Amino acid sequence: MDCGEAFAAIESLCSGERDKVKHAAEWLSDLKNSPAAWQICHRLIGERRTIASVSYASQLLRQKVVDSFNELPPETYEQFRDCLIEHLKNVDWANPEETVIMTQLSLALVDLYLQVPRWPNGISRLIAEFTQQPNDRTGVLLCLLKLFPEEAKNPQVNIGQNRRNQVESELAALNVELLNYIGQVCQAYQNNSNVISRAITCLGAWLQNKEVPTDLFSKHPILLSTISVLQHPDSADFELHNAAGDLMCSALQRIERYTNEDFWEHTALAKVLHSAVLGMVDAFKAADENEKHTYARIFVEAAETFAISIALKPDQGFGNLKMLDIMVAMAECADTELIDMSFGFWYHFGDCVYEEIEDADNDEYCSTFRPYVRRYIRQLLMHCRHEPDDEFVPGGSFDDFAEFRGRICDAFNDVCFIIGYDECLQIIADYYSTCEKTWVEIEAVVFFLKSFIRGVRDHDASFIPDILEAVINTGNDCHPLLSCSMIGLVKNAESWISQHPACLDAVMEWLIARLKDERFAVKAARAVHIFCTANRKNLAKYFERLCQIITEYETDAALGNLADASGDELTQGCASLLSNETEDFVVKFEYLVSRPIERLHQITTNEKLRGEQFQKKQKGTAWEIQALTPVTWLNRLSSIYRYVQPYDANGEVSQQIGRLLEETWGALLVTLKLYMADVRVCEQSCRAMRFVIRSLGARSAPLAKELINVMVEIYQIYPHSCFLYVGSIMVDEYGGQKIFQQDLLKMIEMLATGTVRILQDDDAFVQHPDTVDDFLRMGIRFLQTAPSVFIGSPVADLYMQCGTMAIRVDHRDVVNSVSLFFQEVISFLTERRKKSGEPKERAAAVQAGFALYERYGAQLTEETVKSCLFRISRQNRGQIAYILDGVRLACGGKFDVFLRQTFEHLPHDTLTSATREQLREFHGKMITATHRDHMAQLIEQLCEYYR
Repeated sequence: MDCGEAFAAIESLCSGERDKVKHAAEWLSDLKNSPAAWQICHRLIGERRTIASVSYASQLLRQKVVDSFNELPPETYEQFRDCLIEHLKNVDWANPEETVIMTQLSLALVDLYLQVPRWPNGISRLIAEFTQQPNDRTGVLLCLLKLFPEEAKNPQVNIGQNRRNQVESELAALNVELLNYIGQVCQAYQNNSNVISRAITCLGAWLQNKEVPTDLFSKHPILLSTISVLQHPDSADFELHNAAGDLMCSALQRIERYTNEDFWEHTALAKVLHSAVLGMVDAFKAADENEKHTYARIFVEAAETFAISIALKPDQGFGNLKMLDIMVAMAECADTELIDMSFGFWYHFGDCVYEEIEDADNDEYCSTFRPYVRRYIRQLLMHCRHEPDDEFVPGGSFDDFAEFRGRICDAFNDVCFIIGYDECLQIIADYYSTCEKTWVEIEAVVFFLKSFIRGVRDHDASFIPDILEAVINTGNDCHPLLSCSMIGLVKNAESWISQHPACLDAVMEWLIARLKDERFAVKAARAVHIFCTANRKNLAKYFERLCQIITEYETDAALGNLADASGDELTQGCASLLSNETEDFVVKFEYLVSRPIERLHQITTNEKLRGEQFQKKQKGTAWEIQALTPVTWLNRLSSIYRYVQPYDANGEVSQQIGRLLEETWGALLVTLKLYMADVRVCEQSCRAMRFVIRSLGARSAPLAKELINVMVEIYQIYPHSCFLYVGSIMVDEYGGQKIFQQDLLKMIEMLATGTVRILQDDDAFVQHPDTVDDFLRMGIRFLQTAPSVFIGSPVADLYMQCGTMAIRVDHRDVVNSVSLFFQEVISFLTERRKKSGEPKERAAAVQAGFALYERYGAQLTEETVKSCLFRISRQNRGQIAYILDGVRLACGGKFDVFLRQTFEHLPHDTLTSATREQLREFHGKMITATHRDHMAQLIEQLCEYYR
C-alpha cells in the first residue's frame, strides 16, 4: 500500500462506475485496518491533490484516532499532534468545500488530546497557537472550541470519566477567555452571518459543559443579541436564525439538567430565557415554515424545562401558563411536524400533573389546565385526518402517517386524565356534529375514538350508541380506510358492547359480512375472536356459522389466501365458544380437532407429502401449499387448546374426550419424531404441546411421561431450545406435586447434561442465547414450585455454573433470566433463614444453597463486576447488579473479601479506569449497601470510570 494507490482508489470510489467503486471500496477497507493508513493519510492531506482525497484522508485519520489509537506509538504523539496542527493551518476554512476537512482534522486533534493526558493546559496552548497565526484561523479555532466540549462527552472516545472530568474542568477554567473571544469574533465579523453563526453554535456547545458557570453568560451581549434576532427576525438570514435557535435550545437544556422542585441553580439564566421565549410568540406566528421549526424547537425545550414549575405552581413565576398556550398554538398549526415535536412535552407534563393529583384537590387543581388540554385534544383529533385522495394499501399500516397517528393516540393518553373521558367524548361529539360528513372526517372521529374507547365507563357513553349505530349501518361500499378504522373501533369497544348485549348480534353480523373481503378479513376475524372470547354464552349460536366460513376459506380457491391468518383467528374464536358445561361440547370439540389431527396423520404417514421437493413443485393456491406443511395444523391445534378446557364440570375427562386427547397427543409426538431435525416444526409441536398441557393442568401428567422420554432422546441429537421451554412448562404444572418431583428432577438432570455439553465451546453462551434463556427459565420454574428439591440436588451445582457464565451474555432475555434465577435462590435462602423449625428436607436445602454461594461467591462477584464494566450494555446492568447484592446477602462478611479480590484485579489509574482511591471508596460503599437498587446505582457509577 502506498499513497499513489490510495489516491487512485479514492478517485475510483468517486467515479460512480460500479466495478471500479466495488474494487476501490474493498481496497480502502483493507487500508482502514492497516497501520500504514496513518502515514498514507498524512501524505494525502499534505499533498492536497483534490478536495475528495483530502476529505477522505481526513475522515479516515479521525476514525483511526478513535478506533485504532493503540496502533500509534506513544513516542509519536507529539509529532502527530504537530502534523494535525500544520494541516489545520493550511485549511481554507472560509471555503465551504473544505468544511468537512476542517471538521475531521479538528476532531482528530481533539480526540488525540483527550486520549493523551500528558499535555497539561494543552487547550489554552492550542488557542494561543491559532490566534497568533499571521493568516486568519478564526473558523478553525471556532471549530475546535465547539468540538472540545462535545467530544468530552462522546462515548465513542476511549476514555474514562476521570479524564472527561479533567478536560471539562480545563475548559471551564477558560470560560471568561472564551466568552471574550466569542464577543470579539462577533464584533469583528458583524457583517458576516456565517462566522457569527459558527460563533453562536460554538457557544451553545460550550454551555453543555456542566463545569461552566452560567452567570456571565446570562448577561453576555451575545445572548441578548441572540434573543433579539429571534424576537425580531426581519434582518436575519436563515443560517443565523437557526444558529440562534440552537443556542437557545442549548441554554434551556443546561437549565433543565439542573432543576428540582425547590431550587434553580441557574436562576439568572432561567429568568432571561423564560422571558425571552414568551416574547417570541408574535415572531412565531409571522414566521415562514422553516423559521417556525426553529421556534418550535425552542418552545418545546422551554416547555420541558419549565414543566415541573407549571405543574407545581401554575401561573406563578416560571409556571406561567402562557407556556401551555404556546404549546397549543404549535398544535394548531397545519404542519404535523410541529405537533409531533411537542409530544415529548405533553408526556412529561402529564407525568408531573399526575404526581401532583395525589397531593391536591383533584378537580380544582386540574381545572387550571383543562382549557388548554381541551384545545390540544381537539387539535389531536384534527391532525388524524387523512388526505381526501389517500388510498387503502394492503399491509400499509406501518407507513409514516400511520406511525404519526399512533403517536397521536399516545399523546392523547398522556393527558386525557386531566379532563376525563366524559369530556373527551363530548369534544369528539361536538366535532362530529359540526364537521362535514365526508369519509375523511368520519374516519378521523372513528380512529380517534377507538384509541380510548376501552377506558370509557357506561355513564360516559352518551355518544357511543350513535357512532356504533352509524358504523353497523355502513355498507360495504364505503372507503376502505374508513372500514378498517370502523373494525378497529368495534374491536376496541368490545367491553362496552358486551355490557349492552342488545347490539351484540348486529355488531357480529356486521363483522361477519367482512370476513370474506381480503382487505378486511384478518382484522374482522381478530375482532370476532375477541368478541367470542368475552361473550361465550351469548355468541355460542355462531359456532357452526364460523366453522363454515373456515371451511370455505380452505375449499374456495378465491378465499385461499385467508385460510391461514383469518382462519386461525376464527378457529380461536370457535374454540372460545366451547363450554364444557353444554351437552354438545364433545361434538363441537371433536369437529374442531379432528381436521388438524387428520391432516397431520396424512402428512406424517405419506412420505410423498412430506418431501420438500413435492411441496415446492405444487402449483396450487397459497393455502393448498400451506396445507401440506405440518406447521399449519400444529398452529390450529395450538389455537384450539389455548382456549378449551376439555373436562367436565367435575374436573373429569370423559372417555370420548380422552380418545381425542390421545389422538392429539399421538399426532404431536409422531410429528415431533419425524421432523426432529426441523427446528421450526419442533418449535410449533412444542407450542401445541404446551397448550395441551396448560388446558388439562395436572391431568396431562400421564401424557407428559412419554413426551419426556422422546424429548430427552431427541435433545441429545438435535438440542432445540424449545424442549427446554416445554420442560419448564411441565415443571410449572407438576412441580408443586410431590409425586411428580423426582421424575421432573430426572428430566431436568438429563436436559442439563445435554445443555452443558452444548455450552462447553468458547463463546457458546453468546452463540446460543435462546438455549441459555430457556435452560435458566426451567431452573427458575423449579425454584418457584419445588425449591427444596431443586437446591438440594446435584443439578443445582450445574445451574450455578451455567448462571455464573451466563452473566457475560449481553442479551436482554438472558440477562432477565440469569438475574431472576439468582434472585429466586436468594429469596428461598433468606426466607428460610428467618424461619425456625424447618423440616429436614428444607433445612438441608438451605444448607446446600449457602454452600453453593460459598463455592461460587468469589466467581459470581468477579463475573458480575467485570461484566458490568466491560461486557454488558447500559440497559442491562441493573439486572446483573442485583446478582451482586445476592452474594452480599448470602455470604455476609465474605462478600467483603470477594469484592476486595475483584477490585484488586481491576485496572486502575489509567486513562480508562478509576483510581485506586476511587476503587477503595466504591468497595466501602458496596459492602455497606442495604438494598439491591443501591448496589445497582453504585455499579452504574463505577462503570462511568471504565471504558
